[in-house]
Amino acid sequence: MARAKAGQPVVKEAGPKKSEPFNPEALRQQIRSLDHGPRRTAGVGALHSQWSDVISRRDFQQLVAEERQNKIDSMKRITWLKPGTVWSMDTTEYGPEKFKITPLRGLASKYQMQTPLVQRSENGDKIALYLDLIWSQETPPMFLKRDLGSPLNCKAVDDVLEQHGVLPLNSPPGYPKYNGSMERSMQDLKSVLDQQRLQGLMAGMPMTLELELGTHKLNHRRLRVLG
Repeated sequence: MARAKAGQPVVKEAGPKKSEPFNPEALRQQIRSLDHGPRRTAGVGALHSQWSDVISRRDFQQLVAEERQNKIDSMKRITWLKPGTVWSMDTTEYGPEKFKITPLRGLASKYQMQTPLVQRSENGDKIALYLDLIWSQETPPMFLKRDLGSPLNCKAVDDVLEQHGVLPLNSPPGYPKYNGSMERSMQDLKSVLDQQRLQGLMAGMPMTLELELGTHKLNHRRLRVLG
């Protein structure tokens, strides 16, 4: 018989042909290879037709939207490799005293200046004096990342940046992740300060000393990103 000579079963099994098990990672890889624009992705219909037996159009469109957003986010993420090239600063509030703390951090080295600025209320002139003092002792960076709408972005600070040849990188409106590294750093600093206060290590000590000890601990952590 022709089927036997061809090495095929003489009799076919009844029922529908078995399909390969669904491999979601293989699907995601194919979606990643599509041409993703800011709002649309080319080739979606043709690709879904290849997978329509195992995934609905709605779920497929959701995967496409996720991958498109991932690509957009990756284009906004910068990894700084040379220490001293770019620093970042922001202000956070801490404790029942509502201290305004302004840390200054190197984005490549992950090193935080030992003594962050502490104020009762955020003041642009004092921030400018703080930066001028730091950069009179340390080599200024090429760039400084800062928040767009705050005392960090005022004429006094701009004058100090110009004096020391530092270019400002302002956070875009409505995109807090732009300065996400500093946001995480401030969360870590608050956690260390909380631990110190719970342990009673800094009772009666000035806030500046609390910050110096907390910053020292953070600077001596082992970070995977640094190897």
